[in-house]
Amino acid sequence: MSDASGTTPGSYPDPESPGRGHDSDGAQWTEDAPAPGQGSATVRASGQPAVVAVQGPNNGLGPTALALGIVGVLFSLFPSTFFVAAPLGVTGFLLGRVGHRRCMLGNATNGRVAMAGSIISGAAVVLACIGAVKVFSDVID
Repeated sequence: MSDASGTTPGSYPDPESPGRGHDSDGAQWTEDAPAPGQGSATVRASGQPAVVAVQGPNNGLGPTALALGIVGVLFSLFPSTFFVAAPLGVTGFLLGRVGHRRCMLGNATNGRVAMAGSIISGAAVVLACIGAVKVFSDVID
């Protein structure tokens, strides 16, 4: 279905106003709307505009990995708490890698935070292993 100007229903950029656009319901042009890719105001059959949610970046894993890494390093400073530091470090490392992958795919914007979380979580795992060796060597002696 197209309107008198031959356009199909959808959002179209406004050449005179960058960042803005107009929607066509196939029969007529509507008022200003966000440009395509910045959310769109689609038109329902009743003629009322429908609300379309625009999803932002999915940045939760990077800060979580960083927090787990920091807490894991703090727990690994005390050799007797290696059993807490190791799972925190492993979990933080994995979440950081997934978060960095999301950034590489364009679904997140905090790749550096995710990478820092992976590195610090990896350090927590190494320190936890050193703490485990120390605790078990003291038990054996």
